[in-house]
Amino acid sequence: MQAFKVILLVLTTVSSLALADGKVGYIDMQKAFTSTTEGQKIAKDLEAEYTKKKADLDKRQEELKGFDKELEAKKSVLTEEAFAKKRQEFQANVQKFRDEIAQSQLELQKKQDKLSAPVIDKIREIVASIAKEKNFSLVMENGAQLVYVQPEANLTDEVIKLYEKKNKK
Repeated sequence: MQAFKVILLVLTTVSSLALADGKVGYIDMQKAFTSTTEGQKIAKDLEAEYTKKKADLDKRQEELKGFDKELEAKKSVLTEEAFAKKRQEFQANVQKFRDEIAQSQLELQKKQDKLSAPVIDKIREIVASIAKEKNFSLVMENGAQLVYVQPEANLTDEVIKLYEKKNKK
């Protein structure tokens, strides 16, 4: 119910702005980010780090699978107590491995957020400057709430061009 009220408020606000001869625009932030040179470099660096970490985790996973197969093969030779102890040790290693995966994902997400923030801030500044220059009353980020938008309201390509122009090295 709360979400419905928020959507209704947004639609009412957008409608009233449109009726007041205000221009409404939107930007696809994901496209803008991934289309910039800096955004592409960040994505490439993160992908390389992900690939390296994934290779390490895949190696660990194979070691765990090997340990499990070995344990199952020795099941008939080990006493029930020894097997239970080894199985418990294996389960502890599996949990540790799962924790490593979760920690790796969290670290990668934090790094992505940290590296992306300056680029997104620059994009937002450019959006604000274009909005002021072209008299937009409101610029929304492209999302699930947008059902239809006229193509000329899309500022994404213009933002990308201006971003690249301002940030050439």
